[in-house]
Amino acid sequence: TLLHVLSKDNTKGNLEKIKKNSDSLLTDYKNIASLRIEYSEDPTQTVSELTAEYDLLILGTPKQDTWKSMLFGAGDGKHRAKIIKDGDVLMQMRPPEYKSNNIAPEGVAGFFVNSGARHFVCQSKIMDDDYVFKMGRKIRNAGIFQPQGININFYRQTNDNSIEIKTYEKGVEEVMLSCASGSTAVIFHLSKNKCVESPVVTHSAGGSLTINYDSAWSEVWVDGPAEI
Repeated sequence: TLLHVLSKDNTKGNLEKIKKNSDSLLTDYKNIASLRIEYSEDPTQTVSELTAEYDLLILGTPKQDTWKSMLFGAGDGKHRAKIIKDGDVLMQMRPPEYKSNNIAPEGVAGFFVNSGARHFVCQSKIMDDDYVFKMGRKIRNAGIFQPQGININFYRQTNDNSIEIKTYEKGVEEVMLSCASGSTAVIFHLSKNKCVESPVVTHSAGGSLTINYDSAWSEVWVDGPAEI
């Protein structure tokens, strides 16, 4: 859906121009796309109210080719994102929180952190995929985390602000190339223990992510490569 929110004093001529330009933008997507025009005295409020109807909302100015920011829905709610350049996306994350003290499912010490998804973060000297898969599956199925299960993030600090991370993800039941919410959970834990300072770079098989956060962890942004 291509959405235009217009003030009520828009002229008929301007409306026709908007429709014509919109039809041109949607030419290649006629079978799946539609045009929606809303009138409002407060466009910002109207856009905010309409976001609940869409899983993905891209905001921009077609004339200037600035389709550079978006709001999309995920299992943990709405996320804001910005396209910095081709293949590089900056995404706002939900502020993480501890859900446990130090626990040791399957003999592995770590912490349950909710960063929008359920994550168990644990330091590990062993980071090969075989170990992460086998031990990750055991911890994911540990009784303490049932019935929902949990994602497992093994991490190793390579230097002051650089962290290697590997994630076993429930549902997929595999070692993932990368995980933004898992990386955020790990950095949250390390920052709370004064092991890192913002910004922090995490490294996974899928590439590197840069995590920026404020002192209260109320503003959290992840910057990294993304491809469809």
